Amino acid sequence: MRLAPGRTDRRQATLAVAFLAVTVAVEGHPLSPSLLSVELEADGSGRVEWRVPHAVAALTSLTPRLPASCSALAEPELITDDTFRIVRWQARCGVPLPGDAISVLGLAEVAGHGLENEVLVRFRSADGRLARTVLSARRPEFEIPVRATQAMVFRDYFRLGVAHLLGGLDHLVFLLGLLLLVLRSGTELSLWRLTWTVTAFTAGHAISLSSATLGIVQVPASPVEIAIALSIVWLAAELAAEPEPENRLLCRPWRLAVIFGLLHGFGFAGALAEVGLPADEVPAALFAFNCGLEAGQLAVVLLAIVLFERLARSLPSQWPRLIRSAGWTAGIAASYWTFKRGSMLL
Repeated sequence: MRLAPGRTDRRQATLAVAFLAVTVAVEGHPLSPSLLSVELEADGSGRVEWRVPHAVAALTSLTPRLPASCSALAEPELITDDTFRIVRWQARCGVPLPGDAISVLGLAEVAGHGLENEVLVRFRSADGRLARTVLSARRPEFEIPVRATQAMVFRDYFRLGVAHLLGGLDHLVFLLGLLLLVLRSGTELSLWRLTWTVTAFTAGHAISLSSATLGIVQVPASPVEIAIALSIVWLAAELAAEPEPENRLLCRPWRLAVIFGLLHGFGFAGALAEVGLPADEVPAALFAFNCGLEAGQLAVVLLAIVLFERLARSLPSQWPRLIRSAGWTAGIAASYWTFKRGSMLL
């Protein structure tokens, strides 16, 4: 039995609103792992900053542990913003520090709640050595090395790239919407178009990410985040509408993918700016972060293609309706992100 048009629209809208509750709860964000930053001066004194997302702090208690030679010089200062609970204090650490460990307690409990459980660690010792790493439930402790090797830099920044791609809901929504837009024709040509489109998107965000990170191009973060949300609104409108075979904009979707890839790359650059790059390993760290992004993107694309193909084959009559429902869902979520991000500029 076929549904009447009015009933179909209501069903699509109901499905979209149901998914919206989950989408709003998860939020689209650039990169929001916890951060432990220790920066010491030549005399061994310095500032410690411990930053934890509110969603994590509300459910469990993460506790940073500095090397045994470090002691607090003053009472911690508590600061909060829209995303993080931030604690700062002055400390003094003895030398030498290589071989001492930095750890975070409670990471396994955070993972048990299904939340992002990674902690970025930045440590600058009194003699100027800089160490950066990522702690997780599997690796809750970090031994401060004499000098970070290229292998360590690549490993840590590769993981950051994967984590950002998989943890950024807005980027995932856009990527999946782009796949649906290309695949909904159901022809053999669409697979060729898909390859070119994904490649173009990859090339676009690699160019803008590298340019912004290296300081060649400077773009304010807030307008970029708003523009990213608006790009999803546009994409969602295309998905929710009936396909137009003669639509010139979509005949060569890789052209649009390049443009939107450039835009999303600036968003990735903003995330990388939160972490920072090791001054003596900038090319290696940037390359590793890009590789991590592509690895995460490739995993999402391959899984999505398998899922979409099965849905299209098992529900051929419902497939167009599912795509339009996805458009409704993405459009409502992206509109919410647009207004919320825009309100932060006021």
